[in-house]
Amino acid sequence: MSAATPAPAFATSGTFLKSLAVGNAGNAVVATGFATTNNTPLYYYNTRNPEFTQPASTVDLNNATAAASADRSKIWLVQGDPTVTSPPSVYQYAASTQLIGATSITLNQNTILPAIDREATRFVLNGTNVYDSDFGLLGTLPATTGAVVLRPDATRAYTFDSTSGQVHAFDLTATPNGGAFPEVGSGTALAGSPGSDVRMAISADGGSLFLAGSNQIVVQPTPP
Repeated sequence: MSAATPAPAFATSGTFLKSLAVGNAGNAVVATGFATTNNTPLYYYNTRNPEFTQPASTVDLNNATAAASADRSKIWLVQGDPTVTSPPSVYQYAASTQLIGATSITLNQNTILPAIDREATRFVLNGTNVYDSDFGLLGTLPATTGAVVLRPDATRAYTFDSTSGQVHAFDLTATPNGGAFPEVGSGTALAGSPGSDVRMAISADGGSLFLAGSNQIVVQPTPP
């Protein structure tokens, strides 16, 4: 059955629905945006009884981007606008409690989407910062990262390098060297160029990478 649910009535003209991630307990988290820097409301969307509601403790975020772990147990929301000078808080939603709150991480988002492993034990923000489930910074990935995914078991990070146009693998089980996780191998050439604004995904078994850009979708075997 198909259905359409009207957007909420926004208090501020110019507010729009920006980003959505679905939890495993029936709620989707919906972030709103604004053309410039401005805090706008966050909503829950009930997938079983379609309607928009706001969290019990109303949360307004700045152009937030939502991303979920593969098991849909956790959803992260990074926020901020390029003009923001004080990094805002990163928020997390737990599907088990259906509660949302600020984490100890402060960061002004860039254009690289968050990456999370299957069970939400590791996550990458802004393409470079690798955190554990307690929000501790474990290490970093290269500044040239244009997109990133995590192997489902969180042992590897795979990045698309915006300079070389290659895929690189990093060992997340190793001790960082000078804060940076060590690379495994020296990069893998792609079957074709995905173009600009690349987004990455990984198959459920971790065996294939998908890179979508302005030109095309490229499917590659996952490097070791």
